[in-house]
Amino acid sequence: MVKLTVADEYFTNEYTFSVLGESVSLSNYELAKALSALPSDGREIVLMKYFLDMSDRKIAERLNMARRTVSHRRSNSLQKLRKHMESEC
Repeated sequence: MVKLTVADEYFTNEYTFSVLGESVSLSNYELAKALSALPSDGREIVLMKYFLDMSDRKIAERLNMARRTVSHRRSNSLQKLRKHMESEC
C-alpha cells in the first residue's frame, strides 16, 4: 500500500518575504538567508526588481526616491548577496 501513496510537499520549505503588501515565496534556503542579511531597503529593491518584475523607474516612484538611487542600492545589494552566497559555499 505504501508504494501507492504520495506525500505532498507544497510549501514545506518556503521562505516568505513581504514587499508592497505582496508575499514573495522562495524555496531556496541559501538565497532566502542571503536576502535576510541585506538591509531592508536593499532587500525590498531586489525583491521588487527580480520577483515582482518592476523597473527601476516604477520602484523609484513607489519608494519616493530617485531612479539613480534605486539603481545604486540595487547594485550594492546584489554585490552583498553575491559575497554572502559565495561565503556560504
